[in-house]
Amino acid sequence: MADKTINLLMMTPERKIFEGQVLSISCQNELGKLDILPEHSNFMSMIEDEIVIRDLMGKEKKIPVEQAIIQVLKDMVVILMNINVSENDVVLKAIMDQFQE
Repeated sequence: MADKTINLLMMTPERKIFEGQVLSISCQNELGKLDILPEHSNFMSMIEDEIVIRDLMGKEKKIPVEQAIIQVLKDMVVILMNINVSENDVVLKAIMDQFQE
């Protein structure tokens, strides 16, 4: 396991999708792509398209999103995803299955 990690919390309005340690997070906002590594500077942004999470084993998990909010504060990242669970059960299940592996 890497020495430095990021605490990640991913949520929808209805439930927590994932909470745990990851190596990095990649996403995109209206200005372009961003990579979040341990000790990243603090910021908040709307993000779109896809979130790529690199887990502690280095495996990438790709999460499609139309729109989400990301907040980075020290080594804690919170991603609030705009998924209506009742209308997108298949999408949510596919996302959550990636974190069960």
